[in-house]
Amino acid sequence: RVLFRSSFVYNLSEVSKSFANLKKVSTVSRINYAMKANNNPQILNMLFEKGACFDCVSIEEVQYLKSHLAQLDPSRIIFTPNFAPIKEYEQAFDFGCLVTVDNIAPILNHPDVFRGKKIFLRLDPDAPAGHHHHVQTAGKGSKFGISMSEVPVLKEALAKVGTQVVGLHAHIGSGVTEASAWTNCGFFLAKMAEEHFPAAKILDIGGGFGIAE
Repeated sequence: RVLFRSSFVYNLSEVSKSFANLKKVSTVSRINYAMKANNNPQILNMLFEKGACFDCVSIEEVQYLKSHLAQLDPSRIIFTPNFAPIKEYEQAFDFGCLVTVDNIAPILNHPDVFRGKKIFLRLDPDAPAGHHHHVQTAGKGSKFGISMSEVPVLKEALAKVGTQVVGLHAHIGSGVTEASAWTNCGFFLAKMAEEHFPAAKILDIGGGFGIAE
């Protein structure tokens, strides 16, 4: 019987260099590191010390950050789930995270959880991008984001409970290499803010930069 154990070696200087390159983009005011990319404690600690914020897709990721970065201000965490149980939204609000709502159902079915809260909305720009169709997270057939057809009902539901939309988010895909994709996504969110959500002053252009392999 033969057992194999895999090992990984991370070069922190390369991670640091990559983060420094991102910070050179003067038009971006906040960089969120996706926890799902790599939760190695040394990487997280280094990015924390350099001023990174963090994107979590589950409450377990939030709790993991809390356990490894005790001094982390919860406002540096944005909770961006996909069809999460309503309890996870409640926990994220209680902890003080920024919270993104990615579909209309939680607000319609659990209005009291969002009453008087400030939230981000994840919208579907119907413009998928990425290096493979399996990683495109917008457009027809995608489970991610609120479609434009749902916006009127959503606005009415939010108004009833006094929920304020302070940010808009879109994630068009991973492995994006065309700069125009980010530009178009940004213009889409800006237009949605102007026409439907005037209190939204933050545009969260999610996704994954394409890299040379």
